[in-house]
Amino acid sequence: LEKLVKWNGEQHADITPGEYTQLTGRAGRRGIDVEGHAVVLWQRGLDPTALAGLAGTRTYPLRSSFRPSYNMAVNLVQQFGRHRSRELLETSFAQFQADKSVVGISRQVQRNEEGLEGYKEGMTCHLGDFEEYARLRRDLKDRETELAKQGAAQRRAAAASSLEKLKPGDVIHVPTGKFAGLALVLDPGLPAGRANGHRGFDHHDGPRPLVLTAERQVKRLASMDFPVPVEALERMRVPKSFNPRSPQSRRDLASALRSKAGHIVPDRHRKGRAPAADDREIARLRTELRAHPCHGCDEREDHARWAE
Repeated sequence: LEKLVKWNGEQHADITPGEYTQLTGRAGRRGIDVEGHAVVLWQRGLDPTALAGLAGTRTYPLRSSFRPSYNMAVNLVQQFGRHRSRELLETSFAQFQADKSVVGISRQVQRNEEGLEGYKEGMTCHLGDFEEYARLRRDLKDRETELAKQGAAQRRAAAASSLEKLKPGDVIHVPTGKFAGLALVLDPGLPAGRANGHRGFDHHDGPRPLVLTAERQVKRLASMDFPVPVEALERMRVPKSFNPRSPQSRRDLASALRSKAGHIVPDRHRKGRAPAADDREIARLRTELRAHPCHGCDEREDHARWAE
């Protein structure tokens, strides 16, 4: 080789590793000849390192020359249909280079579709349409979940409202938590705005009553300690001289609380009727579910796992 540059139609440019391999291909054919020799004539400005790079490179970037046309698209759609033609174009090397992510997403969609077919086969029931039965189950579960959330929100609101009515000296029963049991309210712990009679109570800034337990502990409770509404079971006088930091004051008042506790029966909050029991939508869905042919299938739960 006399030069390592060539005219590309616009200018004299350095040859690429691929062009070097093509030019020196006559020195030996891969798979046939064991060894070949290529000679590059020395000239001023020749860089041996660059030459070694040309000769040593064995990976070359490939660029697709595929250029789809309107005529090609029409012929593909006519011969294979729109869906198949799109698959062919998306799997072409040109499309792969244009947008690798599209090819990956397309393959993922294809795998997902194949997986869905497997799920569909697994939930096939010989008694009827299990997809319809599974939809009824989902609708029933969603409705029950919705009503359960509404019920929980109503109970929290009722509990917060009951805490607002507490006054110093009220004896209450803390239903849950570390300090469950009888307690004496020292301070209702109302938010500043609520204590002044203003509306707009925020549940997150709700009452946090300060109480004295029968074990002489003074603690500030939170709404999470009252999952159900609370009521005053008895009244006790809190001495004006009471100091919550004084062990003696806590001991004396806790002793009086324990003395009263002997005849105080905690009011066990009765759970009301579940909202789902009177909901017409749930009743309708349950009736349709029991009447569906797939409800009597012995493999119903196995099919349901595939449907989920």
